[in-house]
Amino acid sequence: MERRFQGESLNKVDGKGRVSIPVKFRRVLQNSDSQYSPGGAPRLYIAYGDPKKNYLECLSGDAYDEIDAMIQAQGRGTPLRTLLETLYYSKCDETTVDDTGRLVLPPAAREALGKAASLLERQDVPVDAVVSALMGVGEATIGRGLDSTVSGLEEMASLLYTSGLMDRIGQINSFLRDGAEIGLQITLNALKMLTPGDVAKIVGIALIAWLTPQLLIVSGPEFVDVAFEILGKLWNMA
Repeated sequence: MERRFQGESLNKVDGKGRVSIPVKFRRVLQNSDSQYSPGGAPRLYIAYGDPKKNYLECLSGDAYDEIDAMIQAQGRGTPLRTLLETLYYSKCDETTVDDTGRLVLPPAAREALGKAASLLERQDVPVDAVVSALMGVGEATIGRGLDSTVSGLEEMASLLYTSGLMDRIGQINSFLRDGAEIGLQITLNALKMLTPGDVAKIVGIALIAWLTPQLLIVSGPEFVDVAFEILGKLWNMA
């Protein structure tokens, strides 16, 4: 019994909001609806209220029943239940697949899909402008904060020696002292050698690493290409 959607199919939505469902997917919908009976139409739920998704979430009858049970298990008035009720009750409609294998998208779902399409069309990210902004961050960091960071580390290293702490560490374990001295020297040398481009690379990598999971949800795989282009330009800077 087929209960898994496998493969892909490209179908257009006509002017009346109708879209054809492939036969193999209709079979899965029938097998995934415990209320379905031969000659009837399997249930299909379309959720359209999640602002993070640029697509419609379609659920089989049984899948929706599982979400419904999960919502009912939550305490009334809790933030999670309120959120789920909004997404899967208020912003969700039930539809069916007719005898010809077509379904009609509810008006609210069509409107949400149109907004998502408009969003995708506007996703021309100005890569050079982003790289330039990151370089500005690098130059500001070098000019303002990095010098004081280096001076602070040098003062700390000096205090470690004048206070006798480094000697006491050496008495406990000479390897610890050697490791501390080497670590301090490597850190100081690395900081002194940093350029605006280096700082821009560090900030850019950290920023993209933080943004990627969120933007993948909103923008889809298209964002990955943009992220790699930005990182590539940063990496190739002198």
